[in-house]
Amino acid sequence: MTSRRSVLHVVLGDAGAALDVAPALLKLQEQGVEIEWHVDPSPLARAGRVLNQYGISYDMRGPRDYDLRDDARVIVGTSTKAIGFQLEWTAWANEKGVPVWWYDDLYVNSCRRDVMGVCPDKILCIATLGQSIVRRLRPGTATAIVGKGSFGALPSE
Repeated sequence: MTSRRSVLHVVLGDAGAALDVAPALLKLQEQGVEIEWHVDPSPLARAGRVLNQYGISYDMRGPRDYDLRDDARVIVGTSTKAIGFQLEWTAWANEKGVPVWWYDDLYVNSCRRDVMGVCPDKILCIATLGQSIVRRLRPGTATAIVGKGSFGALPSE
């Protein structure tokens, strides 16, 4: 009996998160992780430019337009401007019981008023300051500190 592998849906809007997550996730893809890349169709979205530089193919379809498998996982790069997909994919994941993690490339993207209507299972923070903000404004949401790839190593706080 063969087991199916999970599909990781990467959802991006702004360029900042794309700059951080693309190199790391490409390494996972090279190791055999199945990844589907999605960019917010908003004219404010700039993630597509970054993915184009890496030669990454992506689509601009929302989760309800996509033939999603039951074993899907979602990671969202939080955005300051192009937030439509962040909200839509997270709401879908919450409805379906699909794990969704947010990568918060700035200290407050995950805690802005306009995104508080949905909640990821976990927020990946760039530093302890971001984690403190998330813990205060989104109590009960799991967090992890992962750094900021486009900055290189951050100094200890």
